[in-house]
Amino acid sequence: MADHAGRDRRDDDDRRPSRGNPPLSRSRRALLLHLWRRRRRYRRRRIGRLPQSTRPARDDHVGVAAGALRRARIRCGQGDRFQGEARGRRRPDQRRVLRRRSFGTRSGRWPRHRLGSRPARAARARRRADGISAPGFLAADGYTARQTLSRRIVEIGRRPVEALVTGWRGRRVLVTGHTGFKGSWLSLWLHALGAEVTGFALPPPTEPSLFAAARIDALIEHHEGDIRDLTAVRAVVEASRPEVIFHLAAQPLVRLSYQEPVETYATNVMGTVHLLEAARRAPGVRAIVCVTSDKCYDNREWVWPYRESDPMGGHDPYSSSKGCAELVAAAYRSSFFAEGPALATARAGNVIGGGDWATDRLLPDLIRAFEAGTAPLIRSPDSVRPWQHVLEALSGYLLLAGRLLAGEPRFAEGWNFGPSDEDARPVSWIVERMRAAWGDSAAAIPDTGPRRHEAGLLRLDSAKARAALGWQPMLRLEEAVAWIAEWHKAVGSGEDARAISLGQIADYAARRAVSVREPTGRASAC
Repeated sequence: MADHAGRDRRDDDDRRPSRGNPPLSRSRRALLLHLWRRRRRYRRRRIGRLPQSTRPARDDHVGVAAGALRRARIRCGQGDRFQGEARGRRRPDQRRVLRRRSFGTRSGRWPRHRLGSRPARAARARRRADGISAPGFLAADGYTARQTLSRRIVEIGRRPVEALVTGWRGRRVLVTGHTGFKGSWLSLWLHALGAEVTGFALPPPTEPSLFAAARIDALIEHHEGDIRDLTAVRAVVEASRPEVIFHLAAQPLVRLSYQEPVETYATNVMGTVHLLEAARRAPGVRAIVCVTSDKCYDNREWVWPYRESDPMGGHDPYSSSKGCAELVAAAYRSSFFAEGPALATARAGNVIGGGDWATDRLLPDLIRAFEAGTAPLIRSPDSVRPWQHVLEALSGYLLLAGRLLAGEPRFAEGWNFGPSDEDARPVSWIVERMRAAWGDSAAAIPDTGPRRHEAGLLRLDSAKARAALGWQPMLRLEEAVAWIAEWHKAVGSGEDARAISLGQIADYAARRAVSVREPTGRASAC
């Protein structure tokens, strides 16, 4: 070893002759020899050299690497080790390639994280490193690729969706606003499930109406009344003794709210107060679902969908009144229903479906124009809305009510039931798809007349309902438009509106392949 004592010395920069290293003592040489043998004893495997590659264009000033990269030796010690560095003497422009690896506990008194440089040697046969359990980390070691994500919704709750969505046989249910478009569909669905349904609402708001066409008054206990009349609301709650209440009674039109703001606030805000006040004084009420709107949020018209924790607001009287209804429900929940009925609110998107003849709504306006053979007037063709079939929203309401009936108080809060992001489409897209489904060749005419403010962009984030409730939309928007055209064509040709509606409910339930849990654990199909 003394013969090689000066192998690494170099001439000094001032060109003076270099001085040799002092000779090693016998004890020093013995110690170095011992360390050299010990290092060979604990030598680890090494992989072969990595192929050299040229540097990228940004490093043209340094050229290729001086040597192949290899894995550094592992010296005995405890804890984590670092491996890998460039071969030979490193210049300032050369970087070490470090990779942290974890080994099992080993005995040894030498320091950890020792890094050194030694000439590369021939690669040995591969063997598994100590402390790493089989299989290895790479595919060559038998490590399987990551499994594909499940396309099914994994429920956080205690029971799957199949045990929660339809089947309320014998359950007493009160539906406010049952003569409207959405309330009529809900009443039909609940009756088909065997529920004892009581309805409270004003006469049907349109002529024709789904309520009259499907003869829903012959299926349920029908009460006409005004939600703004507290005495009438109390009377129907006391008479029907409901276990579940779906509150849908509302003034639902944005443009009408500009013309009649007082009626809008009286119906949507004070009507909610009247219903909750009557429910908190009625024994036997276990669950309440107040239906508001996706427009209850303070819409800033940005690209991100709104979550349940976003602030309430509203530019127009209708949107503002729905935000107020949410605040009323939250106040009653914390003030009066902590020990009483479980109260939740539901916010759906722009609901569409067969049997909607309301004014100032896109799909009913299109159908009326197609039936009359005229070109429809379209306002705000570039506005984006979260369109969804009415049965999508109603399935969320039923699922949420089932959770509340099961005595799970954590579900007594606000919930979004919106479509997938792909189905948030502009108005012009709906017009073209509806024309294709109807078979009409007339072009739509943009409405250039004066109009009030309407939101240009609105989306809902339903991730919470997907994860906690197991709810997810089942119909794509193209299918929903086709179902609407099919419904109105069939009714227009003389077929029974009730039979067609029940048939679509059955088809939707079969597609979802779920049923609402019976109170006793029984289940019934739609």
